[in-house]
Amino acid sequence: MALPRIFIDTPARKRQLGGLLAVANVIKLDDPHVGNGVQYISDGCDMPSFAPGLCDPQFPVTATQKTFTGINFIDTPPFGLYTGIECGLDDTDSYQSRAEATLLAGETYGVELGLLVGTFQTGAATVIDGSFDLISGVAELEQQLGATYPGLGMIHMSRRAATIAAQKGSVGADKNFVFSTKQGTPVANGAGYVGNGPGDIAPALGSEWIYATGGVNITAGPIIKSRANGIMENRSRALAERVYSVTVECVVLALQVALS
Repeated sequence: MALPRIFIDTPARKRQLGGLLAVANVIKLDDPHVGNGVQYISDGCDMPSFAPGLCDPQFPVTATQKTFTGINFIDTPPFGLYTGIECGLDDTDSYQSRAEATLLAGETYGVELGLLVGTFQTGAATVIDGSFDLISGVAELEQQLGATYPGLGMIHMSRRAATIAAQKGSVGADKNFVFSTKQGTPVANGAGYVGNGPGDIAPALGSEWIYATGGVNITAGPIIKSRANGIMENRSRALAERVYSVTVECVVLALQVALS
């Protein structure tokens, strides 16, 4: 005969380390209108140009006039993530907190997947052609990002790719396991960055897509909690959901790398 088990409190669950939420700018808003999406005016996306017309320039400047561009308007629609729990009517008070805890523990994966599907897999990305391994691929993204974005950008890759890149020495982690390249560019090492790339094109066998972007801002709305009891079925459901908008400034680059 089996002995009765001792019931203990739910062990605390730790969140994943690293990932997009660790390196992006996260803005938490209590405004329910986050569900409409967000927009803002960027400082600008153009790199500096040489000024013409100096009396004694160090080198010739071919342009005869300065050029001006408009202010960049950053706009993005929202997406939502949720977790739901269904069980009997015996412990309904705990279901809501469990649903919320599960959402918070796994939201970095969901936000990464939202960025992949909503931005990287669309026509927003500029694809860099060529044959790259992880070292040369990261190097190429570093160069292209440094030449096209006037600020500190970000590189995105799967946790699988980041593990191999770390072993090869092209990226590393600080004491909090937040990744960056050897030149200090933040790396979002996320499990959500797997699958097809721009144009929904699958990577070659043994390869993955990796990406580089300008600054990434994640606007997270309030956690919406709800619960309903089905007394006819003796079941209870608890729901926790949140709306997000992920904006990317100026630049989206993509290339394939061989993992081996």
